[in-house]
Amino acid sequence: MAMLIILCEDNTVDREHATRLIEAAVSGIFPDYCLRVFEDAESCLKAIRKRPPDIAFIDIFLKEKNGIELAETVRKLNPEAAIIFLTTSNEFASESYRVRAVDYLLKPAGKKQVDEALRRCVRQRNEALVPLIIHQNREILKFDQRKIEKLESQGNWLLIYMGSGKVIRTRCPLKNVQEQLSADMLMLRRGVVVNMRAVQTIKNGTCRMKSGEEIMLSRQHAKIIRDKYYNYQYDLVRKDTP
Repeated sequence: MAMLIILCEDNTVDREHATRLIEAAVSGIFPDYCLRVFEDAESCLKAIRKRPPDIAFIDIFLKEKNGIELAETVRKLNPEAAIIFLTTSNEFASESYRVRAVDYLLKPAGKKQVDEALRRCVRQRNEALVPLIIHQNREILKFDQRKIEKLESQGNWLLIYMGSGKVIRTRCPLKNVQEQLSADMLMLRRGVVVNMRAVQTIKNGTCRMKSGEEIMLSRQHAKIIRDKYYNYQYDLVRKDTP
């Protein structure tokens, strides 16, 4: 399937300029792509609900809807989408980190800036990820760790909570898979591991998930857990800063 790239920009001049730059840059990076251009948030939302984009160029200052809100919808529909903001001001720069933007381009962006942003998207998509592998009887189960929200141990059983809402129960102690866990996985207390991508906040002794669930931290290791999460957030900001 072709790479789907969208551009949502309500200013005619800026939209035409960005379209030319994206088409010029993307043809040398992705051999098979589809670029869809929208002049308002409403038409963009209707389209992405049918098929979420792989890459989204979004103007933050849209007339009907804040571009950050549109980006949050993109992120919900496709957690792995690459988001690039276009704007005339850095007023919302700090908020862009909330949706893990790949880049933040001040208008009018140049060809070099757009090209570099797209290449950062490629690097993000190509990041190696070791799957979580569980041997169950004669069957081998493989899970994309980016799509796991939480792991919970129940005796010799392991509950795997997926981002889709599905819960998988397998006969495998958590300790047997701990060495496989990616750096995004964080143990909150004995028997409970969460994906930091799915965490909303960690304050005091509680972790609040984006799903709304609240999980108590280990009292003994609460500071270490908070520090790990804050370092994770700091690394996201550092990666997203051009």
